[in-house]
Amino acid sequence: KIDSEINLRNKELQSENTINFLNFDIGKKDARYKDSGLPIKLALAILRDNKKNIKLDVPVEGNIDDPKFKLSRVIWYAFKNVLVKVATSPFKLLAKLAGGSSEDELNEIKLEYLQTMPGESQNKQLEKLRKILIERPDLTIEADYYTDFSEEYNKLAKKYCSEKYFLNLNNLPDTHTFSAKEMVDIAAIDANDSNFISFLTAKIKSANDSGTYSFNELCLEFAGLNTIKLLYKQIAQKRDLAFKNAILNNSEKTDTIAANRFVIKNIQQSEIPDNKKYPHYRIFIVAG
Repeated sequence: KIDSEINLRNKELQSENTINFLNFDIGKKDARYKDSGLPIKLALAILRDNKKNIKLDVPVEGNIDDPKFKLSRVIWYAFKNVLVKVATSPFKLLAKLAGGSSEDELNEIKLEYLQTMPGESQNKQLEKLRKILIERPDLTIEADYYTDFSEEYNKLAKKYCSEKYFLNLNNLPDTHTFSAKEMVDIAAIDANDSNFISFLTAKIKSANDSGTYSFNELCLEFAGLNTIKLLYKQIAQKRDLAFKNAILNNSEKTDTIAANRFVIKNIQQSEIPDNKKYPHYRIFIVAG
């Protein structure tokens, strides 16, 4: 179904066309025909709603005396341009679908170092992504986690050392479970506290290590890099599960989303450019 508004003046055609594809589907690829090179699968996954309908606004203009001007050809080129724009800038269209969000709000979710649970603003972003998955059943969202691993390890090592120091000060066993108030007290332990530094240094010196360390190096040496990497792996698993559940297992919603439609990947340290070294999920849209 095509609805058009056509304006013809001095043989210059301007036409606003709304093309509605109802219950639209595509068949299997026919090897006899050359690949168009268009990102059709992704574009259709973005455009087609949960009833398999597509609504496109396709403007057309040109001079009808131009020998090269053919309405069908012009419409096809305009349609092709829409497909390319949708596939190369998917968040521009999906932002409207998600409730007038900006593209930036959808393509990146920023976190704090060592964060394991989504906060209020992040839950709002996740809810918009959830809406996209519900309204566009042929789409899959990939969330790639980037961070500065050195900073994550340093902060985790400081937390680990602060907890050990707190246990020592209060004669508590390693199996002690910290209360909320105790966690606040632990976070408040000053890195410049001489007693804290002495506690950390004593263990290292007892291991016949006479080197000098920065505070971060001291904490990593005290905790052990392998221990910190193991603890960080547990934090990453908890974080990824919490963010995935926020989309897939929203108890207030009746719509269900298959687990394989929201995929989380943790990017390796060697693959992260300097300008991406901060904790965040980078969101990608792919055809399911």
